[in-house]
Amino acid sequence: MSIVEIRTGGRFKLKERIGSGSFGDIYIAQNVQTGEEFAVKFEESKTKYPQLIYEAKIINTLQGTVGIPNLIWCGQEGDFNILIMELLGDDIESLLNLCNRRLSIKSILILADQLLTLIEYVHGKGFLHRDLKPENLLMGFGKNSHLAHIIDYGLSKRYRDPKTGKHIPYREGKYLTGTARYASINTHQGKEQGRRDDIEALGYIFVYLFKGSLPWQGLPAASKQTKYEMIMQKKVETPLNVLCSDMPDEFQKLIEYARGLKFEEKPDYQYLKRIFKELFIRKGFEYDYVYDWLLIPLSQRLNIDINQKVTVDLEFSIHDNVVNQNLYSLHDYVVKTPKEKEKIAAQGGNPIQEDEEDLSNGDEKNPNKKKAGNPEYLRTELKSAERAPKLHSPKISQQKQPEKPKAVTETNKKQGKDCNIF
Repeated sequence: MSIVEIRTGGRFKLKERIGSGSFGDIYIAQNVQTGEEFAVKFEESKTKYPQLIYEAKIINTLQGTVGIPNLIWCGQEGDFNILIMELLGDDIESLLNLCNRRLSIKSILILADQLLTLIEYVHGKGFLHRDLKPENLLMGFGKNSHLAHIIDYGLSKRYRDPKTGKHIPYREGKYLTGTARYASINTHQGKEQGRRDDIEALGYIFVYLFKGSLPWQGLPAASKQTKYEMIMQKKVETPLNVLCSDMPDEFQKLIEYARGLKFEEKPDYQYLKRIFKELFIRKGFEYDYVYDWLLIPLSQRLNIDINQKVTVDLEFSIHDNVVNQNLYSLHDYVVKTPKEKEKIAAQGGNPIQEDEEDLSNGDEKNPNKKKAGNPEYLRTELKSAERAPKLHSPKISQQKQPEKPKAVTETNKKQGKDCNIF
């Protein structure tokens, strides 16, 4: 049975393919009874390293707050494992392209406040994400289009026993798990990841959103392993005051703080959120959810190709449970713009080879996004921002978010051949 012939869970009809993730294809599915659309991830059930059922278990455990994708159904149909989730908006990488690859401090601070809260929630449930990057950070859709979400838990891992609360032991000699560009120095050095490494990754993401790139992108290398070593060396050698130049000191403080944490040490999330909120107040910003991409005129946004990316270096996401070092999961794929290719060709270079360290295509990677060029998405996004509570700076800490279902409903469980995760 082919994917296009599947009626998922007995009540979801597949529509167009919207991309491919690290472990399978992604489609839009429509509920044949209500017409509502969802994101569907597919994976061959006989694959050597199945991930969807594992990811579904984690997402189901994390249900209960806005910012975690709502799990609709997980099961097996024909030759495929299937995961159905709510359909979200655009990822931050695509929106960064929409904004000429620079986000304002205001937009970054509003995102940072939400992302620190979300990663604290994930950690509080006993999990590490281990692959935080702009492509895995999505805005919501409809009434939640002003709120950030964290997706893709295929590389996530329990760091704490749910019964005893005991932390996993410290180990060395681990393979790199995650995306090299945002991985912590400890991760590069083969150390077991902890909560500190997710925080450090967020720090690199904030710098990336402000500057549009990081110093360790585009490094020429003969092999992937050499590339990883060069990225690590560049991270170690780059002074934080240089990395965070032209940015408020608080961003440097976050990375310094993360690097200074011990393996089992719990991050002080409230401290990190507080220094950003104090900066937000000093700058006189208003917590109105008006991001930079909302300030671009609608007519102009419809004409922008958000997938026209600049040159970045190729990175891979690797699951450390995979023994075969040659088995890589391509998370990113970037194609140079025509002008970039012409420029490189004129200089005698190879426009394809230079991209070999970051195969990144946010549009095809994204498992549950509505296109930023979609008029329906843009209008609902703008209306949502208008309806969002206008929280002025002194009241930032009082921000409230609507609740989500705590787990998959009994009705969803009974549809199709469900995965044994509930």
